[in-house]
Amino acid sequence: MNDAPIRILFVDNQVDAREWLAEWLHRVHKFEVDTASDSTESIRLVQEARGNYDVILMDLLLDRGSDGIETMKVIRGLYPRVETIIITGFGCVDDGVKAMQAGAYRYVLKPLNKEELVVYIRHAAERRRLLSEASRSKVYETFSALRMGLDPNTVMHRFVEKLSGQFNLTTCTIALLDPDKTHLDVVAESGLGRRVVKYLKDLPGDVSKVLDEHEPLTIPNLDNRLDWKRALTRPDLKSFTILPLCGKAADPIGVITMGRTEPSEWTEEDLHLLKSLADQAAADIENARLDEERENWERLWETLERAQLLETLDRASLDIADPSEAKDVLFKTIQGATEMLQASGGGIYLFKSTNEDEQLTVEKSYGVPHMGPRRSRHPRRPGVQQGAGEHPPPLRETRWRGLGKGTDARRAEAYRQVDTGAGVGARGRRAAR
Repeated sequence: MNDAPIRILFVDNQVDAREWLAEWLHRVHKFEVDTASDSTESIRLVQEARGNYDVILMDLLLDRGSDGIETMKVIRGLYPRVETIIITGFGCVDDGVKAMQAGAYRYVLKPLNKEELVVYIRHAAERRRLLSEASRSKVYETFSALRMGLDPNTVMHRFVEKLSGQFNLTTCTIALLDPDKTHLDVVAESGLGRRVVKYLKDLPGDVSKVLDEHEPLTIPNLDNRLDWKRALTRPDLKSFTILPLCGKAADPIGVITMGRTEPSEWTEEDLHLLKSLADQAAADIENARLDEERENWERLWETLERAQLLETLDRASLDIADPSEAKDVLFKTIQGATEMLQASGGGIYLFKSTNEDEQLTVEKSYGVPHMGPRRSRHPRRPGVQQGAGEHPPPLRETRWRGLGKGTDARRAEAYRQVDTGAGVGARGRRAAR
C-alpha cells in the first residue's frame, strides 16, 4: 500500500462551500487539497503540478470558460491517468452519465454525502495507482525483452519504435555523440524518415545543459521556444523532450529525443520512468561498444599471430640450402599448422605404393596423437592397371575437400580412413589436413 497522502484538486465556483470541504478533507482524512474556481485556473494548476494529482473533484457548472466536462477532457488529454469525479446538481443524472461516458471515474449529486465522497476518492486514487504500476511494469518488461539475443542496432531501432507506440510520440530518436563531442549522429529514428547529423554549435544552449548536468529538457509548447523550433528537422512539432544518455562514468554518450504535434507535458511519474529507460538504454549501448571493441582486438591479435606464423614458415622455406633441410621445413610447417588451429597434434602423410597395395606413412608429425602406417582397404589385384579393367567401388561420403575428377578412388578411400581412423582426435585430424 502506498503511504503517500492522496493529492486532490477541487474545482468549484462556490468559494465558501469549496474551502470548507477542502479544509475538512485535509483535517479529517489527511488529503492534500488544492482549489480552483474555474476551468482556466484548474488547467494551469494541473500543468504546474505536471499532472501530479490523484483525483480531481470537478463541479459541472463553472462561472468562466468551459464547463466541468470540457475541462476534464482537456486535462485528460494532457494527463490521461488523472481520475476525475464530476459533481452535479440534484436530479441531473443525465449530465452525470454524459460525464462518465466522457471519461469521468464517477459522478456524485448535490447535496454531497461527505463520507460517501471520501470512499469514491480513495477508490479513484487506488485505481490510478494500480493502472500506473501496471503500465510501468509493462513498459519495463517490454524494453527489457528487447535486449535478449539482439545486436545493438536492432535493439536501438526497436527501442525507439516501442517508445513511440507506448507514449504516443510523433518522432523519437537515439542520437550518439561523436568521439570529439562536436555533433550528434541519429543512429535510430521513428517519424523522421532519414538519419540526421546535428552539430552542437547549431543547437540552442539547453542541449549542453542536458549533456553536462544529466537533466532532461521538456518544452511543452515549441511556439514559446522558436530557437528550438527552427533547429528541429520537423517544423510541425509542437512539443519536444530531450533525455540524456550517460555512461557508467557519468560521461554523456548521446540523447533520446521525443516530439509530438500537439502541446503536451509529462507527469513527474512519466519523466521518472523515461529517465530509467534512458539509463537502461545507455548501459546497453555502452556494453555493446565494449563487446565490439574487445572482439575487434581479438580479431586483430589473431590476424597478427597468423601473419607472424606464415612469415616464419616463408622464411624457413627460403633458407633451405640443400634437400636434407627440407625435413626441418616440413616439421615447422606441421608445427605451425597445429599451433594455428590449436590442435593436439598433426602430421604429414605420404603414400608409398607396392605391387599389392598402397600404404600411408607418416613423414613428419608434431604433438600427439598421430597416425601410424595404414593400408588401403582395397588392395591392388594382380594384372589390373590403374583406370582400366574393373572399376573400384564408388566413394562413400567424405569430409575431405579437393578430390578432383581424376583422383584415384582407392587413394581417396585411404584418405577417408585417415579422416575416420581410430586414435586420431577431431582436433588432430583438422591439423593433419
